[in-house]
Amino acid sequence: MRKKVINMTHDSFDFNSPEREILLNTLKEFTEILYRHIEGSKGYTSQDNLTQYDENLLNPRDKDSYNNLLNFIDSHLNKSGINAASGRHLGYIPGGGMLESAIGNYIASLGNYYSGVSYAAPIAVDIENHLIQWTGEVMGYEPGFLGNITSGGSLAHLTALHTAKNARKINSTNIRNQCIYFSSETHNSIHKALKITALEECHIRVIPVDDNYCVDTQVLESRILSDIKAGLTPFMIVSNAGSTNSGAVDDLSSISKFSHKHNIWHHVDAAYGGFFNLTHRGKVVLNGIQESDSMILDPHKGLFQSYGLGIVLIKNGKLLQKAFTEHADYMRDAETIESLSPANLSIELTRPFRGLGMWMALKIHGIGKFSEALNQKLDLADMFFNRIKTMGFETGPNPQLSVVLFRLENDEDNTRLIQDIHFNCSVFISSTNYGDKLWLRIAVLSHRTRREHVEELLDYLNGWTQNHPASV
Repeated sequence: MRKKVINMTHDSFDFNSPEREILLNTLKEFTEILYRHIEGSKGYTSQDNLTQYDENLLNPRDKDSYNNLLNFIDSHLNKSGINAASGRHLGYIPGGGMLESAIGNYIASLGNYYSGVSYAAPIAVDIENHLIQWTGEVMGYEPGFLGNITSGGSLAHLTALHTAKNARKINSTNIRNQCIYFSSETHNSIHKALKITALEECHIRVIPVDDNYCVDTQVLESRILSDIKAGLTPFMIVSNAGSTNSGAVDDLSSISKFSHKHNIWHHVDAAYGGFFNLTHRGKVVLNGIQESDSMILDPHKGLFQSYGLGIVLIKNGKLLQKAFTEHADYMRDAETIESLSPANLSIELTRPFRGLGMWMALKIHGIGKFSEALNQKLDLADMFFNRIKTMGFETGPNPQLSVVLFRLENDEDNTRLIQDIHFNCSVFISSTNYGDKLWLRIAVLSHRTRREHVEELLDYLNGWTQNHPASV
């Protein structure tokens, strides 16, 4: 890396023009180093392989040079943990990260655009409102919806649940009469949102899943009718449009029908699966999502953006405004602008301009390229599923999207296998539990994941089973 070092001696925090040139040239070199790491390194490196370093380097009290900081990042941050931008990352639900998005985020951060109110940065707010409008249209919502770009699914869920609570006028006098329904596949961020909104005081009904890990709609409707008969009020159903554990997509159409019939708020967790609606196959699987009352999606998953980027959509946008709009005397100048401001659609007043990177990526590549990439992920998951069955592994249900479950018969073998993969395989995968069984799982979602990466994993699994013939 460039050896010229900047030692600031002037009083300003701003670098002068020659210094900025050195900084940006050094950053350009580091970008190439980072790309070589992303493309050439393993999907996961255990902390056991982490080289020792002086922890005083982490202490913010001690001044250091720009070059030393970049060298530390390359030598240590890039050498342990999950290589989250890599195509070899097939664990959990992968993100992605794009250079043009990073440039957008760099511009947003350097300009420090305040996107909370339209008065402060009208173009920034307008860009985000157009992103929300486009997302809602992709998901099939009719005009009248509103939304917000959040830090991720957790804040998006919190926003939706508070909106629903406010819309249904749930308070301390009636909360213990309300019922909320979801399956055992529901993400733990829903549980956190229930705690924060005090909706955990409702009757929580965890509905069993079927053999495909989708909520059992017959049991769900039966439980709803039973609660109504008992004098309780069914308030909300939380559905999965691609669960994190198994990739399961609930029967969204049927759930929407009886949620409307019984006046129940239907909220959909589409953080992982929602943007597959950009594909024909995804639209078929996700049919019915357009009838929901609210949903969340994560562009840092299905649109390959950097962490953290979430979107919440509320079908009746007026309910979102009513839930979050507040007046403050010191904001009177901002209230003269008619454009919708994120601060009136979210818990956040101070917020970054999150949408610029996503907007730049969509504009530069075009929507069709994202659709093609998502189709490829579906193809790769199908390919892996069909191949792994021929190698003696037990498999979970046919993948509805791009998550595949598989296992060996003995959990001791599964434990050894996942540990060996983490230490020795170039591709990273994760594991999960269903009942008393340990399952291995892959999630194909990174835009950098190609057939060769899936083949690397299949070759490793095939070699492992040949070396451990008793396991299959």
